[in-house]
Parts: sequence; C-alpha cells; structure tokens
Amino acid sequence: MPERSVLYKKSNAEGFVIKDEVVYKAEGSGQVNKKIPEGERVPVGTEIAQINSVKDTSQLMTELKEIEDKITVLLNTEVAAINGEDSSDGDADYDSFLEDIQSNINNEKYNSINENKDLLQKKDSTSDKTLIEQSLESLLEKKEFIKKQINGGDLRFYAKRAGIVSYEIDGYENVLKPVEFENYTYDKLNIKTSDNVKSDNLDVTVGEPLYKIINNFEWYIAVKIEDAKDIEQYKIGQAMTVELEDETELKGKIININISGNNAVVVLYLNTYLHTDYNLRYTPLEIIHSKRDCLKIPSNVIFEKDGKNGILIKEINGIVKFKPISILGEEGAYTFIDFGDNNGYIQLDGEEKPVKTVSLFDEILYNPSNFSEGEILD
Repeated sequence: MPERSVLYKKSNAEGFVIKDEVVYKAEGSGQVNKKIPEGERVPVGTEIAQINSVKDTSQLMTELKEIEDKITVLLNTEVAAINGEDSSDGDADYDSFLEDIQSNINNEKYNSINENKDLLQKKDSTSDKTLIEQSLESLLEKKEFIKKQINGGDLRFYAKRAGIVSYEIDGYENVLKPVEFENYTYDKLNIKTSDNVKSDNLDVTVGEPLYKIINNFEWYIAVKIEDAKDIEQYKIGQAMTVELEDETELKGKIININISGNNAVVVLYLNTYLHTDYNLRYTPLEIIHSKRDCLKIPSNVIFEKDGKNGILIKEINGIVKFKPISILGEEGAYTFIDFGDNNGYIQLDGEEKPVKTVSLFDEILYNPSNFSEGEILD
C-alpha cells in the first residue's frame, strides 16, 4: 500500500544566532552565590547573584583612590564652569570629550579624564554642567560601592532587564549583535564553536563576566548560504523556513539579504523557540524551500502504459487495474506521487479531464510485468 509522506525541497546552510543579550560583569572579587538557576526567566529587579568579598582589599583601595582623584577633578571643573572661565577656545574638542566622559567613567578609563582636565575647564553651559553632574553622580555611586566591599559587605546583583538568565558566556555576545544587519556577510561569518564558554565559575575577580540576560522574545539567525542561486526566489519581507539539526522547523521573516559574489547571507527575524535552546549560537541547518503532502511508493512498481506512468493495483473484487500517477520526485528506492484532489483525481498533460489516481488504501502489485490488466486474482 502507498505511504503518506511529505516531499521536501531543501538546501544546506549554516546558522549563526544573533541575540539581544547583555553581559554583566563582577564589580568585586570573591565567591559567587548564584540566586537564579541557569535558564530561568526573571523580571526586572530580581536578585541574580551575590559575591562574598575577599579579604585582600589592596586592589579595591587603589581603585578607590583613583575614583576619589577623579571626583576632585570634576568638582574643580564644575566650580570653574560656574565661575565663567574663558570658554572661547576648543569648543569642538570640549563638546566631543563631554560626550565621551560618561562612557569613560563607566568603563573605568580614568586616565582619559586627567589628559583633558584643562579642556574641561574651558566651557560654561548649563547642558555641559549637567553632564559633569551626571559623571560625578556615577563616580560617587562607584565610590560607595567599593567602600562597601572594603568594609566586607556582600555584593548583590539585580536584573536590570527582563529575560533568561545564563551563566554561559561564549564571547560572541558583543560580536553577533542585533544591529547593522547589512554587515553580516559570507566572509565575516566564520564562527563554528564556542571554546571560551564560562559556566559554573564560583570564584570571580573584578571585571570578569558574571552572567547575562537574554531577550528570548526576539532573536535572529544569519543564514550562511554557499550558492546564492538557492535563494533567488526570496525577497526581503518574505518568510523563510529552516530546519535545525534536531528537525525543529522555524519560520522567520527575511529582514536582510547580503549577496557576496556567488555566496549569500540571509538574516531572519524570529519570535519563537529561543527559550528552548537559549544558548544556541552556531548550527548547521537546511532551508526548506517547499514541502508537499504526497504518497510514497516503491519505484520498481512503476511502469508506462500508453505514454502514461502508472501502477497495477488489486481491487477489492480481485480484478487487476491500471492506475495513472503523477510523479513529484524521487528519493532512493522510492517515488513520491500526487494523491490528487479530495476525490483522488489528478490532471495529466494531454488529458481533457482529471483521472482517478492511486489512493492510500490501494493494494499495489509488485512485478507488474507478471500481471495483466483485467486479470482476476484470488
């Protein structure tokens, strides 16, 4: 009997997962106490981890001294600005530096502030003083944070965004980012394994990755395609279906197509599944161009009669009958055929009317050359 099956048209590709994820680093040294298990989704404000501070505070004391020096610099700068010192020179350099000052402080690049101390004292404007005040506030917060560490207080880390908590840091969080999708080209996507994954690390130092929070509602796959001809039929805005190694099918929306000679990269937007495999980064996959429900029969039962492909079946009354078929494709020793409309009729080339084809419950005869149409079998 025929088997119900699905005929796929696929092509091989590689997938690189792009996620909206933020890595949070340890702001102190010591032993980590993880409050949230790996893979759990948390709302904003949830306590994620706690660091029990170490006894050696020499590094913290040095950092505290540097921060106090920078606070002094900024306080002097604010006083100079209020007093209306000369602001006629260096406007462009000053404006550019002020835009960077907050970032430099947050990233602990304190030397950048010392190098431009004179420049900071040349401008008097309300907006500039606001930036200085914001920088001072940030430094003061860091100062109190470090003082608490020195005094032996435990450091607590809370979720600043909702999402899935993961302690596996693979180093590509700032490489495969959901921005500038036009820059994801064939030559640039070479990641296949993540050798530098951090997980279950109980002792950390200042600045070491501690955990990350992943937005599992929106994510992307950059599909790397060797032959650009495989995607000629696709356009931005259309859907594309891909199949992962575990046969999971995902349908995404095409938001970018980057052609590089004979190669291509298609970037898909998705909003399902990631919670199932939130640490997925690289995966071989297949693009499913089409799939069609059909019947599958052995190829060696097919023969030609009057220019039509068909098979012999045994009807309920034992009579041998020829039934035409419409071949959709082949795979190994099997052929996929059209099962027709709701009544089992197919339209053949050269025929004015649809003809009855094979049904799911027909008994197919092997070795059709051993039988004759109209023959009655026991």
